[in-house]
Amino acid sequence: KWEFPRERLTMLKQIGESNYCKTWLAAITGKEKKHLKYVAVKVLKDNGTDDDAQRFLDDLKVMMKFKFHENIIQLIGCCTTSYPTSSIVEYVDGGPRTLLHVLQKQSQNPANMWLTTKVILSFLLQIASAMQYACSLQCIHRCLCCQKIFVTSDLICKLGDFDLCEHFQSRNSEKSVNTPIRWLPPESLFVLERSMKSNVWSYGVLMWECFTLGGRPYSDLNDREVVEFVQRGGRLNKPSLCSSDIFETMQDCWVYYPTKRPNFEMLKSKMNKF
Repeated sequence: KWEFPRERLTMLKQIGESNYCKTWLAAITGKEKKHLKYVAVKVLKDNGTDDDAQRFLDDLKVMMKFKFHENIIQLIGCCTTSYPTSSIVEYVDGGPRTLLHVLQKQSQNPANMWLTTKVILSFLLQIASAMQYACSLQCIHRCLCCQKIFVTSDLICKLGDFDLCEHFQSRNSEKSVNTPIRWLPPESLFVLERSMKSNVWSYGVLMWECFTLGGRPYSDLNDREVVEFVQRGGRLNKPSLCSSDIFETMQDCWVYYPTKRPNFEMLKSKMNKF
């Protein structure tokens, strides 16, 4: 079902790179070699280890669980029967523009303030909808932050990097070198205990990013100090751009006990009512 004929892919340029794969902009071509559709192709690196290859395949299995959702980058196909192992995903129109980029660009141009509270809440509603769907499939995003959200030219948010997603029952309890310390709840800071409620904490930090127009969480602290601060009960301050009601929702996401945090269905409802 998912295997895609490699000969129909024309690689155009590299647009990204991670520890174990490179991402290319490519075009799917037809019989007459006409470009039909642009896609992003993630290719396992030549020097990847057996563990990297297994992780790549495990990530593919997670992505295959997702059916169409407007706010999630879609898997189109994969090439696993020939070398190099590759996955083919939706390419966001207008280029790989992240929500973080959109926010920071607005921050640099305050005279032309188009990112109103209404627009930001629309973004947050879409992200909550995507996460509600992911949670319904027992999937957890390992790095939920504005850098992992892509924004189309018509302001549709799409949750990306689901190669950074894992099935709840197979989550890893070890930290990686790319652990997103500033988005993690207390229960994940020493032993990397992942749950849907840890994603809720991260969503609260993502809300804070949005209302600070791309601010860096705990910007005056290093990673070690962030861990100590959060464990002592420290939390991010209220952004000047958000109301008290919205900040209260952020604080709900940062409750120490995971079971007392809201779920994404509740957060989606709140974003809809603000």
